[in-house]
Amino acid sequence: ADGSYMRGFDGHGISFAFKKERKKERLRGILRGLKAWWRETTSDKGVTGFRLPTYHNEELVDKVKTILGPDKCFGPWILELDRESMTTLAEELPYWDGLFTRMSEYSSSDKANADWAQILWSLSGIRARMRVYRPSNPNAKDHYCVDIPQPRTRRDFTEMSRGVSSVVPCDDKVYCVTVPSSFIVVRRNGKVSVT
Repeated sequence: ADGSYMRGFDGHGISFAFKKERKKERLRGILRGLKAWWRETTSDKGVTGFRLPTYHNEELVDKVKTILGPDKCFGPWILELDRESMTTLAEELPYWDGLFTRMSEYSSSDKANADWAQILWSLSGIRARMRVYRPSNPNAKDHYCVDIPQPRTRRDFTEMSRGVSSVVPCDDKVYCVTVPSSFIVVRRNGKVSVT
């Protein structure tokens, strides 16, 4: 929501607009780290616009558009990230669309983005639970909130001691699911399990 693809007098590119100082500073730090070229303008209402034209940032702009696609959404490309990139992205989410003060939530009106945020945190070893927040305003969209515990608990396993197991007689075939990425992600009642 804060960023968009642009087409204008200075060519194609990416633009952002922020009013919150913390987001402005965070983006500046990221852009410096990427050695990107950008231009800033500030409106009389305190909104700062960041423009990254393609002619100065062709490789960066093309990569962002390729990864996020036309809808600027999270997606299966998250599964292709290495562990360090996954962890970095997972740690970055609350700064942008979350509960920044406690760093314990990501929120989106796009359920697919919330699904992928939950998957990202789960694959990063952080417990994540999704819930739906329904605003009282009937014209407002539902928000999908992904909560993570504080302090963050990273685990390579989950104990099933409270689970109930039973032997079920079966004369049929039993299948084992296999996928190219080797990750099977299952969610039930807002809780994720990754095998």
